[in-house]
Amino acid sequence: MKPIIYGCILILLGTFPGLGQGDTISMKTQFRGQERSYVLYVPEQEVPNRPWPLVLDLHGYDMNASLHMRISQMPGVADTGQFMVVYPQSTNVEHDGTMVPDWSLEEHPENDVAFIQQVLREVGDRYTVNPDRVYATGWNTGGMMCYQLACALSDKLAAIATVGGTAMRTQDCQPRSPMPVLYVQATAEALPNYQFNSDSYEMLSVQEYLDLWLEHNQCHSSSQSQQIASPDSLDLFAAEQESWSDCQAAVLRYRPWQKKNLGSIPELDEALHQSTSVKIWSFFREHTNSALITSTYSPRSNLTSVILFPNPVKDAWTINGFLAKAGAVTVNIRNNSGQEVYRESLVLPPGAFTLQRRLDDGLPNGLYHVSIRNADQIISRKLVRHEP
Repeated sequence: MKPIIYGCILILLGTFPGLGQGDTISMKTQFRGQERSYVLYVPEQEVPNRPWPLVLDLHGYDMNASLHMRISQMPGVADTGQFMVVYPQSTNVEHDGTMVPDWSLEEHPENDVAFIQQVLREVGDRYTVNPDRVYATGWNTGGMMCYQLACALSDKLAAIATVGGTAMRTQDCQPRSPMPVLYVQATAEALPNYQFNSDSYEMLSVQEYLDLWLEHNQCHSSSQSQQIASPDSLDLFAAEQESWSDCQAAVLRYRPWQKKNLGSIPELDEALHQSTSVKIWSFFREHTNSALITSTYSPRSNLTSVILFPNPVKDAWTINGFLAKAGAVTVNIRNNSGQEVYRESLVLPPGAFTLQRRLDDGLPNGLYHVSIRNADQIISRKLVRHEP
């Protein structure tokens, strides 16, 4: 494959093993007299000439873009979700007397915002990007940088997902429009700050961070919680999903039940019994910049009381639920890599309903993610296949 260069230096082209079937491209670019870099992942496009959704995925403290790409495994999700992923690289900043890769959150964060804007322009010059479907996510300080992007580029981002980090108390935030926000919690409730060596950012607590977005998105009701069952035991819960209604933009928190700090994305995936990247893309794909933004997790939805059993399952499985009024319902099953393995759409009458189905004989043992959706709500359940 011949590289095409548009104002940048292309230094590597190839595919990292196990991270998807598309192209991984490492780029260098000049920014304000300094050489900066980023990594771009482009899946094999299933629909030619369709504008690409784009996800900015920001690495955390003392990491780099390539390592974060390997750990987050977002490219595998991008293959099935058909979106591009951009991994900008931070500069080195001083923490506790040591220079480490990190974002400039304490001094001149506007420089990194401008750099990421330049990256978006360069990618847009090379590829047809859907401007209504540009998203940002990040791990710990990368999540804090997402907050900065949401404040400065609210007219360009369709949604953000913060994993681990919150925001510095010194960060000034004046978004120009509502912003759908997913917060994936990776700290224990009593430990709001992340420690970096002996240095600590002055961070907002998790609740303060959520309150900030609840106020900005004008959420006027109390939250609704949904417990997510653990695939290992029907008597245990892996996570809790907390959502708010009556908002100009959706606010959603997803947190594991493990009451400890989770120091890496793999640890978080293990605690949630689900790929964090799959959870993020499931949230992102529900939001566009051009749409009239309302919460897609409204508790006033007429789809309630959804139970999936047995779990684990050998072959036959059942969904029980209740519809307050007749409507279309779609049942979707994806494997743990985000690949769709089952889809069914049907119109159900009002009242209690029961769906009895069988898993395809060719599906291997493992964890699967079932979503049941109607016009205004998505309910997710985990399903473990175990066939001796």
